[in-house]
Amino acid sequence: MTVHFLSQTQLKTLVLCTKKLDCNHTGANICEIMREELNKWNIFEKVVAVVTDGGANIKSAVRHMGRSHLPCTAHKLNLIVQKALELSDNEEVGPDDNTDESDLKKIFKKCRNIVGFFKRSEVGNRMLVEKQKQLGNETVLKLKQDVRTRWNSTFLMLERLIKLKEPLTIVMMTLKGAPTNLSSEEWNIIEDMIPLLRPFDKLTVELSAEHYPIISMVIPLIRGLQCSLASKNPNTQLGIFIKNRLIENTTKNMRQVWLAERALADPAAGPPRPVRMHFVEDAARDRGRNNLPTANEVAAVFVGEGGQPFHLFAVLATMNRAIDGFKKQ
Repeated sequence: MTVHFLSQTQLKTLVLCTKKLDCNHTGANICEIMREELNKWNIFEKVVAVVTDGGANIKSAVRHMGRSHLPCTAHKLNLIVQKALELSDNEEVGPDDNTDESDLKKIFKKCRNIVGFFKRSEVGNRMLVEKQKQLGNETVLKLKQDVRTRWNSTFLMLERLIKLKEPLTIVMMTLKGAPTNLSSEEWNIIEDMIPLLRPFDKLTVELSAEHYPIISMVIPLIRGLQCSLASKNPNTQLGIFIKNRLIENTTKNMRQVWLAERALADPAAGPPRPVRMHFVEDAARDRGRNNLPTANEVAAVFVGEGGQPFHLFAVLATMNRAIDGFKKQ
């Protein structure tokens, strides 16, 4: 169990406990243990909301506690990718798999065989390192194996394979006992997948932060993810299939997040009101512009030339009380 709280002006995160549950993992039992730990620290009444994965037992435990529940957005992002890519412990093609699904499983099986071979083979790994140096690579890279339970590891595996495509191909052509290389079409499919999966990796990193609040960023970021996916133009049939699946799963799974945030919102705040936002280089020298109306949520993305983020101070005010000096990169 971890807790997140504000101490003066800093957001703090602490681990309350790590426990092995010897009892049945029912909602009632989990609730009892969580309540006991929170009462030890005398903070049960201070709990505003509990963030968990989508397990039925843990959601039941939060309901038994009488506290608001928020689904973990980063966890949902990982489930979206897993479902879209048909990631599972079973790599074999099943009778119920359609053509696209079976082709996808075959590609991932090939990728894992390649990575696994170079992880196991000292000779193969040494030849791969030497070939990178011969080709003038400034940094020698190693292949990455994906793990189904590790978020975004499939994306990281595919991205590294693409970066090492040339030295890998050369080494596997000359190395006895090397696994079958990917075909030209399969390499093209992987190149289609990487820009589709990269936004999920970036959002996971952004939403896993501990030193700044992120709940107000969730819905704008998910909307940005949907727009990003819609703008991608895969060149292969399988790439288009994956794109459509990711869009469909994102829309379906993230509705629960939106409903949870709406339920948690303060009903006394009323409906969202239009706001004016002033962005200035130096908030301390321009306090006269702190004349904004009350806002329920504000999200801003700062983009400079070439799409690169840059530094600006956002000056916000709520009921004449200025909140300035907030820096967002």
